[in-house]
Amino acid sequence: MDRRTGVATVVGWWLAIPPRNDRDWLADVARPSFARIDGSQLTIENVRSFESRSDTDFSEHWETRHYDLDELRGEQVFLYRIQMPAERTRALLLD
Repeated sequence: MDRRTGVATVVGWWLAIPPRNDRDWLADVARPSFARIDGSQLTIENVRSFESRSDTDFSEHWETRHYDLDELRGEQVFLYRIQMPAERTRALLLD
């Protein structure tokens, strides 16, 4: 097997692994956020709102937030990278 075939095999195998939420995740990424829209009401559950003292010392707090879309004047979305404890990209929504 040549090198390209080996790399393609490993990449194909990696991409075929289905994502699962029943794994032992780190506390800061243990709950996926999700949203519901009911008319003009938007509810976002599992919003991470931790108090961080260091990269590994934090107080865990998850929130449910409610928004009235009729009151929305505009939005700003920023993507930023966090490198510790693991590199991730986060979205920040400001209203």
